[in-house]
Amino acid sequence: MEKLFKLSMLFLPVVLLAVDGCYTRRNYEVRLSPMDTLLYRSSETTGDYLNSYGIVSSQEFIVEVKTTVVFAPEQMELTTLEGSRSHPLSIERIGKRVRALFQPVTSRYLFQQTGLRGDLDSTFVLSVRTGEQQEIFSFHAGKNYSVSVDQFGLKNVIPYVLDNFDMESGISQVKNVITPIIRNNECLISGFWMKVETFYKGENLLMKLRLVNQSMKEISIDCSQVRVNDVQQSPAAGQPSSPIVLRNGGRSEVKLQFTIPRAEHYFLDVRGLKYMEPVPDQVIPGILKLSAVNWSE
Repeated sequence: MEKLFKLSMLFLPVVLLAVDGCYTRRNYEVRLSPMDTLLYRSSETTGDYLNSYGIVSSQEFIVEVKTTVVFAPEQMELTTLEGSRSHPLSIERIGKRVRALFQPVTSRYLFQQTGLRGDLDSTFVLSVRTGEQQEIFSFHAGKNYSVSVDQFGLKNVIPYVLDNFDMESGISQVKNVITPIIRNNECLISGFWMKVETFYKGENLLMKLRLVNQSMKEISIDCSQVRVNDVQQSPAAGQPSSPIVLRNGGRSEVKLQFTIPRAEHYFLDVRGLKYMEPVPDQVIPGILKLSAVNWSE
């Protein structure tokens, strides 16, 4: 049986290298700076055509193959330098080519703390299975790797971790207080679970709150009352003006943005999250402390 991948490197069309270059993904056009596009080579490819490149600013790795075979995502697996593995987020046919788009997690620590996947690696390994056959390809970034990552990558992103819980705020008048459990940026208290993913980029503190209500009471989430160092979220965040109601078993994800000077610590006021009815032994955390960490070391 002829091997599916006896491929040779064919550089990307010139359009990807133009100052106003672009590529099409998911039926819309994304414009790129030439330094935001990384070309990757593979020494194992001979015969047919294979293109591979990365988009630094969005941490995406793309492989294009000239083939008539339609792949299933589980047939292709990308491995990072840390050993994380992922299947394509999407596979689409473009003319005589198949394009597979990966969003690899290159920094498990950064992903756990902030939801960001980490900068593109200088090397990726791709495994392709067709029937009982398996092909392995190593991809290596070009000479502009360091410059591109410094300019468009996550170098200036500062993640923050959930530090401690202020027992004096928001629950001082409540009897029978249950001490919350805080670990790995997660806070669990009496059936209410919250994960805080926070990082600073540019002039903004960006935050995502993942919420799960496993209590027997409804929870009201008023985003306008969630503050950092007594600063309200930026209007650009676009959160709903009216409170969100989270019923028993309900889940929600809230994205917040605060325009605030960079600091080593922030105090997150989440007293905008309240039970719909007073519950003596079920309380929402009041003030949470966030501390900066260096993820790149």
